[in-house]
Parts: sequence; structure tokens; C-alpha cells
Amino acid sequence: MGVKFDQWRKTLCEGMKGVLKPLGFRKQGMTFRKFDGERWLVINVQSSQWNMEHRPMVLYINLGVCYGKDNSRITNSKTGPHSSDCHWFERLPGNGIGCWEVHSDREASEFGSVIARRAISLISEFVQQYPSPNELMVEFNSEGQRLDTQNLEQVPTGVMNAARTVWYEQKTSITNVR
Repeated sequence: MGVKFDQWRKTLCEGMKGVLKPLGFRKQGMTFRKFDGERWLVINVQSSQWNMEHRPMVLYINLGVCYGKDNSRITNSKTGPHSSDCHWFERLPGNGIGCWEVHSDREASEFGSVIARRAISLISEFVQQYPSPNELMVEFNSEGQRLDTQNLEQVPTGVMNAARTVWYEQKTSITNVR
């Protein structure tokens, strides 16, 4: 990754930090995390492997919600989960096709706060609808089985993936993307 893109990513993350830090998020590398007492909230900035100096920088904003402080999904218990470790994982729609395209340092600065606010909004809507994995499982498990919240690593990934896909498609169909 070139020096230009490194600066743009840094600028974007500083803009995000201005919104997320007052809300209790901590930044490590390109990931912002917060444990709210019941669940981890995760926002991760991922650069495309195909970024080239003569094109806009392409980024993906990965969101996640991981129920419980310590469970086997968390690969690094010191810092918290990565977005892909979470029970719910999704990408924030951007100004490109499924991504964010950044053309300048100025645009990176503007996008930082926009991305942070949209990420918080989408995560908050999800948490409000599914405050625990039980609500998520009951809605999307045809058998209506309750989940033992003490054993979160037992949550069937297929059920969670189906649930998040249906929920996300409902939300993004009305999302206004810049």
C-alpha cells in the first residue's frame, strides 16, 4: 500500500475516532471495539488488496456484534473479537458497490465521521432488535428453541448467518447511501 493510501486511512480513522471515542470505543490498528457490559460492538476498516496508486482507495467497513465478554469466538481475549469472530457480521454499504471509494485526503476526512455514524446506527438498530442471542435464535429458528446464553460458542453459525442476512437485507433496502 502506498504512502498516499496510508495517509488517507489514517485520516479516515481519525475522523471515525472523533465520533466513536466519546461513545466508549477503543481503537487498535484499524479496528474500533466497545464492550457494553453484555456484548462487543466492533467496527473494522479493511483495505482492498487490489488498491493501486492511480485509482481511488477502496475500503470495506466490517461491523460485528459478539454476545458475551469471553467466549470461544474471541480469538484475542486481550483486545476483544475481530468482526469476523462475531455472532453478527456485516459490511456497511458504501458509496461504491459494497465498498467505500476514497479519492482524496479531504474526502477521507469527511467520510470518517459519516462512516462512524452510519456504523453506529446500523449496529444500534441490530442490538435494539436483538439484545441477546435468544431473540435472534427465536426469530430465525423454525423450531423456536431457546439458546443457552452461557454457551455462546454453541450458537449454530448457519442460523446466525441466515438471521443476519434477512435482517441486513431488510435494513439496506431502505438505506440511503451517499
